[in-house]
Amino acid sequence: ASDPYNELLLVQDKYIEELSEAYLAKVPDGTILVASDHGMVNVTEQVNINFEREIGNPNANGYAYFTEGTILRVWCERDAMREKIATYLDGVAGIEELCDEDRKEFGITNPKFGDLIYHTHEGHQFVPSFWGPKPSVGMHGYHPRYESQHVICLSSRPGDFDGKVSATDFYNVLSGYLGTA
Repeated sequence: ASDPYNELLLVQDKYIEELSEAYLAKVPDGTILVASDHGMVNVTEQVNINFEREIGNPNANGYAYFTEGTILRVWCERDAMREKIATYLDGVAGIEELCDEDRKEFGITNPKFGDLIYHTHEGHQFVPSFWGPKPSVGMHGYHPRYESQHVICLSSRPGDFDGKVSATDFYNVLSGYLGTA
């Protein structure tokens, strides 16, 4: 959210335009697909999770956890430990558990992804985490319901994308062009 960032976006847009024009000049019936990587938002709040103080040290018979900047995953050996950790996490402001419906939609139902998966609210970041000891200025990886996390999908062929496009929609269009659909 700054002038230098917006200026850099204009430079990148120009690069995409030049490359697209050059490609289509050589391959007139070719197709250009462009997808931005992900959204970004300024970090305004820190979320501190202290499992060691609140739950005890992780160990092979209890639990293990991993915190990224915006996602926390916990693996529990016993249901009682899972309940204890969920109760603790449910009381932490700025985070929420990824619901079963979302886990199913995102294809992360296997417990190997974590018995418990929590994510921060938009603009929040776990600090410290395995991402780093200090907060970032900007962050991504928030729940896809936040508009800030939406991406841009463009095609040189009309009709490939219409309205809101999910990751599955983009995959299907790309698979169609690659002949793998």
